[in-house]
Formats: sequence, structure tokens, C-alpha cells
Amino acid sequence: MLKDLVRRRDVGEISVSHVMRDSPNTSARPRERAVNAAHERNYMPNRLTGVLVSISTYPPAVIVVSISHSVRPKVLDGIDSVLNDTRFRTELGTTRHDQEREREIVTDLLEWNPAGVILTEFECSPARSEQLERVANPMIESMDAGG
Repeated sequence: MLKDLVRRRDVGEISVSHVMRDSPNTSARPRERAVNAAHERNYMPNRLTGVLVSISTYPPAVIVVSISHSVRPKVLDGIDSVLNDTRFRTELGTTRHDQEREREIVTDLLEWNPAGVILTEFECSPARSEQLERVANPMIESMDAGG
């Protein structure tokens, strides 16, 4: 628990919270104390609470038809490589050319209000296209199957 880290290392709860959320507004000494206490106690931050606190932690959604084509793993690896040095982690959905699965995936991922949406070779239905157009966050379309 966060409070255990505070008691253990004589550092303020707000400082520990900032460090666990990777906020840049914490000086070196409190950051070091909080990180050491977290490692000693095998502390794992609850990412869901972070999602509730800050819009900047919402993951980008990546929607693909499948991952079986030889190019797609390279594209996904590239996306992951770019995001690796950020606090973002990718949420992946594969539609498998199934309209119902597409509806479920798009709806589910958009309910998380992703930081952005990346579509790769995504041929969506008119209803899904309308749904995606209403998303206020950035959208990237890559590997257009239509040429």
C-alpha cells in the first residue's frame, strides 16, 4: 500500500504518489526514497487509480484485422518501441474480419477514452466508421488495404 511506503521511508504521501505516477515534479532525494521503498516492498502501483486521476494515462488503442501477416508484427513492434519510453502501453484489438467482433472491440476500446487510435488495415463497417469519427482523440490509419 502507498501509505506503507510513506511510513517506511519518511517521505510524504503526495511525493510518493507523484513518483509512482512518474511525475517530473519530484526532487531527487524524495524520488530515490520512494523508489527504494517500492522496490523493498515489491510495491506495484494500481494503474486503474491512475486512469481515474489523469487523462494523460489512457492507453492508445491499436485495432488490426489480424496479426498473422508478416508485416503486422513489425508494425506492432514499432508502435511498442515508440511507446516503450513513455508511460503509455498499447491496448490491442484484432477484428479477424468479423463485424460483430469489430463492434465489440471498437466499443470496448473507445469506452476507455484512449489517448489515440491507430488503425492498421482496418476495413470497418459504416457504423464503426461513424463511431470512430466521433472520437476527439488523434487517429492514425496505417497500411490502408484499399491501396
